[in-house]
Amino acid sequence: MENEKYKKLPSVEEILADLRARSKEITPEAEARIKEQVRQRDEIQALRREQRCAILLADSIYGKLREEFEHGGVVNKNNDAQRKFKEAIRAERPIEFVLFIGAGDKYPLDGLDRNFIQDMRSTLEIVTNNYGQGVKLHVISADEHVMRNGYIVKSNGELIQNAEHYFEDMEKGLGALQQDGNDIQVESIRLSKLYKMYGLSHMTEERAIQDSTARDVFGKYKKPLLRNAIQHSITGADPETDAIRYVAMRRQERIILENEFPHAVLLATGRSTGAEEMILPEKYGALFSGKLSPWFVKGGE
Repeated sequence: MENEKYKKLPSVEEILADLRARSKEITPEAEARIKEQVRQRDEIQALRREQRCAILLADSIYGKLREEFEHGGVVNKNNDAQRKFKEAIRAERPIEFVLFIGAGDKYPLDGLDRNFIQDMRSTLEIVTNNYGQGVKLHVISADEHVMRNGYIVKSNGELIQNAEHYFEDMEKGLGALQQDGNDIQVESIRLSKLYKMYGLSHMTEERAIQDSTARDVFGKYKKPLLRNAIQHSITGADPETDAIRYVAMRRQERIILENEFPHAVLLATGRSTGAEEMILPEKYGALFSGKLSPWFVKGGE
């Protein structure tokens, strides 16, 4: 089918020979004009062929990833993931993903964390095994979330030691996926640094409660949000307040995804429920694994 769509067109020499065979007189000006028209024609055909190849490769990579993340759900409302893959392929640059990691009082890393890192390697290799320019993973260590969940030293407001060490080891483990010759790039940054870069304020209980949109979104997804607040927050606040604050934080962080990582697709644990209203900017694709976040689960071997 591809060969039929892009069948070989006659060259300049063949066109001129055909005209001469039909006793057509060709002036130097006419010959130059024919050569320019053929050059433009060939450029257009090459561009179309390149676009078609990029679309096919982007669709192939997306299809493999969709199978991997089918359990948790995929957000791809307007083929946003394929569009970003296609743009990367046409520009001959790495396909990009962004990943948030959390923490609590768990430390050290265990088998669940190591499995998470290995699963991430497998995901990235879906790209590198099919695309020569490789893949780039942006890791966001969500220390701002951890602090708002209450895992702080009361005397100075800094992260508790276990959370800080957990982030350091996870950043190191994910960073180790980047090795010479394997076409995987990994960059890590703390969410608190991104907050400063984008002028975002710490989300207080008062601000969150006053955010009518955050309250409305909480109302739509109350059950899972309350469950997560009860399980993961130690602020001592009412779980509903903690849940609304989480929604308000994620909504204000969309500006970070949109502007700092415009070419990326989000990778996440858990399920995609409510992601479009809470987490994702417009035209931003996401893949959810459906698995538990290892930073919230202790006891792995």
